[in-house]
Amino acid sequence: MNADSNNAQSSEDRFRLLYETTFNSVSNYISRRVFDDTLRSEIISEVYVTAWKNIDKIPLSPEDKLWLFGVARNTVLVKFRSESRKVRLLDKLRSNTPYDTFQDNSSYNGKATQMDPEVKIVRTFLDSLKEKDRELVRLIMWDDLNYSEASQLLGCTLNAARIRMHRIKRRLAKQLTAFDELNKDNQHLKEK
Repeated sequence: MNADSNNAQSSEDRFRLLYETTFNSVSNYISRRVFDDTLRSEIISEVYVTAWKNIDKIPLSPEDKLWLFGVARNTVLVKFRSESRKVRLLDKLRSNTPYDTFQDNSSYNGKATQMDPEVKIVRTFLDSLKEKDRELVRLIMWDDLNYSEASQLLGCTLNAARIRMHRIKRRLAKQLTAFDELNKDNQHLKEK
């Protein structure tokens, strides 16, 4: 066995280990952002193809997940921009309206379903956030990244990530408190 076959085997082993230890996290990360099954599978495949091409450059540590999240995030953004361009072009061709009238309703795939009022408030709140703040919430609350990892991925300082998250939590708490007070008032009126 020569050095090249040892290196190839080592690369295959590293990739297999990377795939086995990160697939669920990366898949969940992408699933929370992409609702179309075909597109989601395509993005997951692209992430791991990129990982395979760069297997010798990926750090072997907890940062490998962070590196893959960065690839996933960039791939999702590229796909959404591409899809958004297609939709805007088709919309313009169909209705002959200017590009600036196109509204992006991709936040939750435009699915308006019957849901718990508190969930509706949280979703509305998340939709009201700037994209970078929404992404911070997703990374910390759903993808289980710590503040350091999230700040690296978003390209901001650790302190900035903590401050932004603190402000987001405070704003959400105010909205939920207002909702609770409104519910108490409504219950009180129903009891009379």
